[in-house]
Amino acid sequence: NISAYDSHMAIHINSKYSDKSEGVEIHDIAFRNFHVDVEQLAFLRLDYKFVKGTPCPKSIHDIVIENVDGRVRHPSMLRGNGVGSFHDIHFTNIRLNVEGKLEIPENTRKFCMIEGTDGTFELNHVHDVTFANLNLKYEHPEAWKNDIAQQNSTGIIRK
Repeated sequence: NISAYDSHMAIHINSKYSDKSEGVEIHDIAFRNFHVDVEQLAFLRLDYKFVKGTPCPKSIHDIVIENVDGRVRHPSMLRGNGVGSFHDIHFTNIRLNVEGKLEIPENTRKFCMIEGTDGTFELNHVHDVTFANLNLKYEHPEAWKNDIAQQNSTGIIRK
């Protein structure tokens, strides 16, 4: 029963923050019963944007995000790196009002590490992600091309 508001992200998971570390395994975490009014619901990533050396060889897996309602303005991102493993992520009972026209100011784009987007959920190098009971309502539906946009990803299921 967490409320997150006036913030960039409600959920932020990052395995490797600098080149001084090889990163850490992150797994078996559940986030439940959230009410949000944030820029991004979720930001899950193996490598932080300043990592220039060896990509994180660790994994992020078995993450549950369920029973979320509220408002967001920017896409949620799940980003692997093609080296480490990023899999078995479950979004269940997600009800969001998506605001704006996907016009992201450059300073927000840099801070939130948004590279290029056309979906409310951006997936890159992730596998076996399930979206069950995903309900998105768009303030400007013409601006958002996809609920879920994916690259280099497999096993993406929407129920």
